[in-house]
Amino acid sequence: MRKYHLKIHQRIHTGERPYHCSDCGKSFSLPYHLKVHQRIHTGEKPYLCSECGKRFNQRSNFLQHQRIHAGEKSYHCTECGKSFTIQNHLKIHLRVHTGEKPYRCDECGKSFSQHNALKTHQRIHTGEKPYHCTACGKRFSRQSSFQLHQRIHTGVKPFYCSECGKGFNRQSYLQRHHKCVHKYHCSVCKKSFRDQSSFQRHQRIHKEIFNLTAQSVGGASASHQEHLKNTSALRAVTEMDSDTSENIPETNQDK
Repeated sequence: MRKYHLKIHQRIHTGERPYHCSDCGKSFSLPYHLKVHQRIHTGEKPYLCSECGKRFNQRSNFLQHQRIHAGEKSYHCTECGKSFTIQNHLKIHLRVHTGEKPYRCDECGKSFSQHNALKTHQRIHTGEKPYHCTACGKRFSRQSSFQLHQRIHTGVKPFYCSECGKGFNRQSYLQRHHKCVHKYHCSVCKKSFRDQSSFQRHQRIHKEIFNLTAQSVGGASASHQEHLKNTSALRAVTEMDSDTSENIPETNQDK
């Protein structure tokens, strides 16, 4: 047994790889490595996650995946304290702090911290657009752009305004909506206005109603006065200010 282990170990130094893949010709020093590799061609994924049903062709990848469900984050960044479930993710993250960009484009010399980023960039030079929309035939070089485009056809709007509930298919559209429609926010009645003049005009209504209400409830107790002021003011503002808010047009959302 020791002699066998020595023989296996010596292949590290000799570079001997006696086990060959009949599908692609790739060679391996151990029969187990060849067996795992062949799963790429056969599609075999013997490791099943009981939590989400995802399958894996390597045990190491399966064990790494299980940490996601367990919430286990064993790898910590000493620079910022951020934690990761997979060691390689920490390695990639550290490049944010070190500035390391080991992946370089041979065409233009631009460097990247991740291999996937380089691969996506190279499509600028090759013109490759692997993401194809079956609805309209349009093609995309980036998966993120393709996913955004699909929302035009599906109507999915995952970004909702917390003020009025309106939905948007892009986060940038939601941000623009907040800036234009809800830029000025009334802390009394929660109404929003897009321009300062309408907002200031609205605030004067609160002030006038508050003064009138205060005069009419002067004989009540302090706590009851406060309740009456708030209730009457809000009711009056809702009725009197309806024209102000209704005259404000909505922004058009681009597709």
